[in-house]
Amino acid sequence: KRGDSDRLRDLFLSSKKVKAIGEIGLDYHYDHSPRSDQRAVFLEQLSLATDLHVPVVVHCREAMADLRSIIEEVDPLQLVVHCCTERWEDVEWAVARGYFLSFTGIATYPKSTDIHETISKCPLKQLMIETDSPYLAPVPHRGKRNEPSYIKLVCENIALALNKTNEEVAEVSFFSGLLLLLKLFDIRLIPGFKLKPVIVAQDIKEGTTWSLTKPIKCLLLSGKTDFKG
Repeated sequence: KRGDSDRLRDLFLSSKKVKAIGEIGLDYHYDHSPRSDQRAVFLEQLSLATDLHVPVVVHCREAMADLRSIIEEVDPLQLVVHCCTERWEDVEWAVARGYFLSFTGIATYPKSTDIHETISKCPLKQLMIETDSPYLAPVPHRGKRNEPSYIKLVCENIALALNKTNEEVAEVSFFSGLLLLLKLFDIRLIPGFKLKPVIVAQDIKEGTTWSLTKPIKCLLLSGKTDFKG
């Protein structure tokens, strides 16, 4: 609600586990709150994230013009457009500003032609993949409970749209996420620094330690989640 930024700031500073603000944004589809209130609160929250020098996860539904206006006014450090479903002409400005677009299982739906075009025009280095579990399960699981292991299907669909290999999309999108995580977790590019990957795989053919100072070879995401590191 309006005027709640001081309380949110206190909550943010009360725990080192809180590393980003989101998801925040505008939703003109459901209009659960008056649009003027949504804009005012989003402005406050976005300004707070900028003051705290942390990235933002943005939600937008049928409100891109107003969302863009507020983002350009505040000019946040970094953000990702969560569950991007917009046409390319509506989000091209965000990519031009160096922000990320993140795609879900909706990208696998045959009739989602606007999303398919946006994916095909988005630079791979600014593209992320997400599940939005337990919602938005990709084909052929559409309508069922979503789960992280299905991210492989989204990756495969995006690879087809970009005429890339599954491995290349998995690798680059992982690294794009890592670039955001570098800001979130205060990891610095120190020579010799080692980072074990988060591996999501049923059959792990490689279990190597990755160095952030060397090219990263990412494992294709598949199977159940197994966090290591």
